[in-house]
Amino acid sequence: MIKMAKVDLHFGSFSDWGQFGNGMEGYVLSELEDKVALAAVMFKYRPIITCEIYPALNVDESMMVIGEAAAAVQGYK
Repeated sequence: MIKMAKVDLHFGSFSDWGQFGNGMEGYVLSELEDKVALAAVMFKYRPIITCEIYPALNVDESMMVIGEAAAAVQGYK
C-alpha cells in the first residue's frame, strides 16, 4: 500500500499521506476537486482500507460560506 501511496504522491493525486502512531490509522490529503477522480484514486485502496472522506475549505472558501450564512440569517429577520 505504501508503494501505491508513493505513486499517488508523485503524480499529485495526494498532497500528503501519513500514518498515525497507533499503526492502525492514517490520513491522506488530496487537492483533487473532481470527486469522480478522487473516488477512482481511493477505490484502488478499498480492498486494503476503508476511507472516510471529508471536504476541507480554505480561508477564502470559509469566508464565503460564513458570508452566505450570515446573509441568509439576515433574510429571516
